[in-house]
Amino acid sequence: MAAGNIAPQILTLLSILSSTVNSIDFNYPAVFNFGDSNSDTGDLAAGLGFLPGPPYGRAFFKTPTGRFCDGRLIVDFLRNPSSPSRALPMASKTCILNFLALLSIFLPLTQSLQFNFPAVFNFGDSNSDTGNLVAAGIESIRPPYGEIHFQIPSGRYCDGRLIIDFLMDAMELPFLNAYLESVGAPNFRKGCNFAAAGSTILPATATSVCPFSFGIQVNQFLQFKARALELLAKGKKFNKYIPS
Repeated sequence: MAAGNIAPQILTLLSILSSTVNSIDFNYPAVFNFGDSNSDTGDLAAGLGFLPGPPYGRAFFKTPTGRFCDGRLIVDFLRNPSSPSRALPMASKTCILNFLALLSIFLPLTQSLQFNFPAVFNFGDSNSDTGNLVAAGIESIRPPYGEIHFQIPSGRYCDGRLIIDFLMDAMELPFLNAYLESVGAPNFRKGCNFAAAGSTILPATATSVCPFSFGIQVNQFLQFKARALELLAKGKKFNKYIPS
């Protein structure tokens, strides 16, 4: 009902703003980028003196370029087009009109989302690692990691919570324990986190920062699942520790 009431207000606002839509020209004289493998165009390869082999680069550059993907990264797509289309303002307005029509059709049907997932299993790198790399003994982290929320380092490569933590909060679920965490009586009742900082999609090599590539994380999940089923078959005494 709330969505139906707000729909006319959104439609009115968008109809007013659509007349002011113009193409955006990016005329920045220079761009300086900071980040990790999501936008690394060659720093790690140059700094450590190695070049990732195929299939890196094969989709666009046809050869490895220092990027940890098979084509271009998001930062590559953010570059200015060489000849911006003059039809963009009209195209933008047309797009908004189409959006308005779809909005008027679908908004009355919208409902609030209910998160009723029994458990969550996460895979990834440092963006969602809640302690795997540290628990593996590969690296230790010190303050200021964790100082904002946990007050002490918590295995996360940030000074507070990660996106995965906020998602768990939104679903009213406890933070995910790292798969390799064995200290502090970890509870996997609501899921498990297999993400490890520095991990890659392709198998790890001798020069990799982290051995827990995506394939390894999937194998860890399969091992976790098999072991959980074994314990559940023994009775209900393990139900409070593992997903059922």
